[in-house]
Amino acid sequence: MDERIKKVAQKLQKSIKNYDDVGFVYQGVRMIAMDQTDYFLHFGPDFLIKLTLYIYSLKKTGDLKLGEKMINNLSFIQLLVTDNEPSIKECKSCDGSGMETCERCKGSGLIECPKCEGDGEVSCEWCDGDDSEECDECLGEETMNCDKCGGEGGIRCPTCRGESETVCETCGGEGEIVDEYEVVYEIYFIATWNKQIQDLCELRVETLEPVMSLTRFLRSSDQFLELIRWKNSGPLKVDKDQMYCIHYSNEPEMYLQKNMLIRPTNRYIRNLDYLE
Repeated sequence: MDERIKKVAQKLQKSIKNYDDVGFVYQGVRMIAMDQTDYFLHFGPDFLIKLTLYIYSLKKTGDLKLGEKMINNLSFIQLLVTDNEPSIKECKSCDGSGMETCERCKGSGLIECPKCEGDGEVSCEWCDGDDSEECDECLGEETMNCDKCGGEGGIRCPTCRGESETVCETCGGEGEIVDEYEVVYEIYFIATWNKQIQDLCELRVETLEPVMSLTRFLRSSDQFLELIRWKNSGPLKVDKDQMYCIHYSNEPEMYLQKNMLIRPTNRYIRNLDYLE
């Protein structure tokens, strides 16, 4: 398989223009792979990673030795970092709209007319409902259209002013609420050949001891390949801008999506209780 990958790397290297960073090579390879989805999906994530590193090696040094060394020393790591900002979520009471159905009129915009109690008619004020002789005003009908609702039986709801909705009390019309008990965090899934990063992560995996600061991690971007990053939120109690190793493996379970992003299969089921 590696011989096939090397041949493909030799063929595709001219198509990769930006190779200052291994991440740029990865993005270039992804774009090529997206045009040949069936071919690359057939070989899976290992093929894409090795191809990236072989092309990076060819572009940087002119041969495959660097790529082989990187591949032979690969480890795969999931790192978690948070800035400790509270989680902002869509308000469930209003489904994010900021408005909710008026409780008083139940969304109709109207309430029962208090004068006629919804009938639309009231006793004639002139004859007081006495039909002993025909009244010139009600013509003997004994009732008249209610002047408050115009005979409709309902008037505009004073709470929502006939709009059927009121500002959501839960979110104050914002459509979102701040969850003070949860913080937003990011998880990086990386492949690295750097022994220092590997040793730190292997030693501190699934512990409350930070691996390194986010600043230091980003400065080392030439020593790892960022495969994917995603956001989530939870009740974590970890230090701001510090990275924690939540998973370490030399042979992780991962898969290749149709958009050529590589994801770990356990990205949603990691147990983070120890960080709470």
